[in-house]
Amino acid sequence: MLGLLLCAAAALPPSGNEQRLVQESDFYIDVTRHTLANGLRVALSPDARMDGVRVEVRFRAGALYEPQALPGLAHFVEHLLFRGVTADLVYEAMLQARGASAHEAYTNPDEMMFFAEVPAQELPLALWVMADRMRTLPQRLDAQT
Repeated sequence: MLGLLLCAAAALPPSGNEQRLVQESDFYIDVTRHTLANGLRVALSPDARMDGVRVEVRFRAGALYEPQALPGLAHFVEHLLFRGVTADLVYEAMLQARGASAHEAYTNPDEMMFFAEVPAQELPLALWVMADRMRTLPQRLDAQT
């Protein structure tokens, strides 16, 4: 629906009397991309207007990549990775205690994604949580079998 509205609006010729409220530069997002030695791709996008940071980790591991014999596997793994590796280590509680405004995950056909929004000084914790998810996946899967 939005695409149709945008197309219809774009098709109208400008009358010359309206004031332009949005500039092309308003849509520019500065992104720096890096690939680490282990193959992990990192995208950084600083925004001085924000007082916090958002850390996202995306895996190309959505439902499209599941074996047909195991429907729901991607969603199951997402739930395993969302909570902490042990009952004493709960990522969400750790992040909330340090001021996280959001901590969430989802799975769709293409990917599994995790994110945390934290105060800027808590960036090391958010990065550690994301790294710990990846580091502990094998032992979590072993514990479920």
